[in-house]
Amino acid sequence: MDAVASRAVAEGVEVLREMYFSQLPEAMAQPAWAMASTFDPGSVTTTSGFIASGVQPFRSTHELHNLAVPVLLVRGADAIHPTEISDLYAESVPDLTVVPPGGTDTTHAIRAFMDDAVAY
Repeated sequence: MDAVASRAVAEGVEVLREMYFSQLPEAMAQPAWAMASTFDPGSVTTTSGFIASGVQPFRSTHELHNLAVPVLLVRGADAIHPTEISDLYAESVPDLTVVPPGGTDTTHAIRAFMDDAVAY
């Protein structure tokens, strides 16, 4: 994953399209790519490197209590997105919208969150 994303600075964010968006259902792929195609290549590379490092963005749940922005938590249930971590976020983030794992129209939930919580 990081090997592809790290190419974004030199080749543009288009390098992400085949790896990340080609396997998604069209209803999800199209709006997701419309958003991702606007990403800053340097930010893509930096974010991917951070994720690949395995470092958690917060040292304690106390830091999560101090978040002063709306947060969308799309819960996972796999090794990369352990339930225990999303439980900590769900218990600690004050202005949180949660999308449960599986069976949910995630695309709709993300769009609704963006429409309701994020001003452009």
